[in-house]
Amino acid sequence: MEENIKKSTAMLTLLMLFRKLLSIVYKIPYQNVTGDAGFYVFQQIYPFIAVSMLLTGFALPTVVGSLLAEHHYSTTIKDKLKRAMWLFALLIFSVLFLGNRQIALILGDVLLAPIIRIASIHFLFIAPISYLRGVLQSRPKTMEKLGYSVMVEQITRVFAILIVLYIFGSNTANSAYRIAELAFGFSLISPVITLAHLFLLNPEDDIQSFLPLTEKTHFFRRALYLFCGAGILVIFGVIDSFLIFNTLITTESQSASMTLVGIYERGLPIIQAGTFFVSSLVALTMSRFEVAKSDKQKKDAFSTGLFFVLGLAIPATVGLRLVAPYLNRALFTDQAGNSTLQIMMLQVVLYALVVLLTATLSRTEKQSFVLFSLLIGIVTKFFLTMPLVSHFGIDGAALSSVASLAVMNLIMLLAVKHLVTFKLIASVTGIVVSTFVMWAVLVRLTPVFAGLNNGERQGYLLLLLINTFLGIVLYALVLGLLIYVFNAIGKRVLTHHRQRVERVQRIVEERRRIEEERRMEALRLEEEERERYRQSLMHNKPKVAVRPTVNEHLDGRGHSLSPSVPPAPVNTTPVATQHQADVAQVQKRKKGSGSMRLDKFLKVSRIIKRRQTAKEVSDAGKISVNGKVAKSSTSLSIGDEIALHYATRTLTIRVVEIKDSTKKEDAQRMYEVVSEVPRG
Repeated sequence: MEENIKKSTAMLTLLMLFRKLLSIVYKIPYQNVTGDAGFYVFQQIYPFIAVSMLLTGFALPTVVGSLLAEHHYSTTIKDKLKRAMWLFALLIFSVLFLGNRQIALILGDVLLAPIIRIASIHFLFIAPISYLRGVLQSRPKTMEKLGYSVMVEQITRVFAILIVLYIFGSNTANSAYRIAELAFGFSLISPVITLAHLFLLNPEDDIQSFLPLTEKTHFFRRALYLFCGAGILVIFGVIDSFLIFNTLITTESQSASMTLVGIYERGLPIIQAGTFFVSSLVALTMSRFEVAKSDKQKKDAFSTGLFFVLGLAIPATVGLRLVAPYLNRALFTDQAGNSTLQIMMLQVVLYALVVLLTATLSRTEKQSFVLFSLLIGIVTKFFLTMPLVSHFGIDGAALSSVASLAVMNLIMLLAVKHLVTFKLIASVTGIVVSTFVMWAVLVRLTPVFAGLNNGERQGYLLLLLINTFLGIVLYALVLGLLIYVFNAIGKRVLTHHRQRVERVQRIVEERRRIEEERRMEALRLEEEERERYRQSLMHNKPKVAVRPTVNEHLDGRGHSLSPSVPPAPVNTTPVATQHQADVAQVQKRKKGSGSMRLDKFLKVSRIIKRRQTAKEVSDAGKISVNGKVAKSSTSLSIGDEIALHYATRTLTIRVVEIKDSTKKEDAQRMYEVVSEVPRG
């Protein structure tokens, strides 16, 4: 699929180059035959024809093809597209045909009215041609046929105009207005043959879906974005038609103004030829941009597209500025307006950049931003043209176009700055350096080749070809060398960066390992400390004091108890009766207050910080409650006395308060120390 798109793009690029060359083919002889004044008449109306060609050749077919593919060629979308285009075509035709005289007066030359009337007929072919070309553009496999259709239209138009020049141009009785009227009239054969060719191609638009439209198509808005982006030079041409002549005629005679406008119009076909590659490269870039799934892939697609566009546009701009004097003399018989041509050549790189940025922003859902920047550029052109022309003549008109394109580029570049990468900056730097080397060498060689110029058109044409060939070779060699050097440096930098990252990762991992070892060591020491604490509590387990019975006391056996534990006083109360009394006393205490497990009390009161440790110590027999060895589950009440037998001392406390939880500063209020006796 992608390979087919690349092949179609390459074919379209060649076809567009041939088409631009054809534009020069008929405009140059037209200027040579009719002079600058006759060229002025033709170029005053040509922007209207250029608008129809842009609509039928790019803007409308692109939108039509996209909508047909999105809605699967449904009947609803096809009917909607045809109605919309016919309505638009009839509206433009009516305005031009019926208002031709008023438009001619606005242009400043009422003799242009008949030519405007003939030019309006071209707009009647917009709907059928745009629809059929849109069907061709909706499928990658038919893209080449679209290019052939454009070529058929251009070839027939060129031949029609050349035939008019050959038959009527040599007759001095025919005025410049009459020749222009015949040229536009005969060129009507071009859309007729184009339409017949499209019908013979019979593009397939069979219905694949019967689903109704569920959302707005935004047909005119999408077409407007594309038209303004790709046709900005055409729009500037329309503005020039209305403003330049009307401004010049205030300070110059009518004939001088016509001649100056004709000289100014020499630059447009050269700019068109210098930007032949733009539409094809932008189409290829956008095809890659649309299939990109990640931000990195989108950045790569944009960087590649911008590299190729600028890689051709920047040297073309500098080269055309260098050879503008040779080009002007070789093509238009004199060197009038060399400075104007050199200024206009700056539009090559600016226009190429505008088209790419417009397409990119449109794909990133920033159409409103695109329209805003384009409108700012158009307004800038409109308001700068008259004052600059008043001060600098036709040089001012060229400056107004360059300034307007520069403003548009500045605004749109701010919107795509997130797509700019270091690799792109390095690539553009290489292009600029290569172009500078090419310019410096060609400037040095200019005196060397000056002897080849015999003062005739052939001599200037020879110099033009030599400079063009040398410029291409120098630029290609230097750029290729820089790309090789950049790649080598990039690999070294990348390797160094990778090694640095790996080194940093190793350091980070080593630090993590050391921290983990320290943490584990701290845990081990803490565990050992807890173990020593448990051992200190469990060392020398105390003997349980056994209360002698009455018979044992009478027999003297109770005197065999350990001397450290004083014998219990003789109690003549029966054992069962005494036990019942003790139980009753405990229950009485519990009834009057709350109770809590021994291990929990020791933990909540902070006597032993961990409940698990308290449980282990109690179950080991190291704690007594009310003189009896207690377990962790022993229930405590207020007033109970707890004896904790440490290895070196015995701590006796009395329960004062029972709480489920306490703060650290309130924990000691739960008990009072009764005694603390060292152990011998």
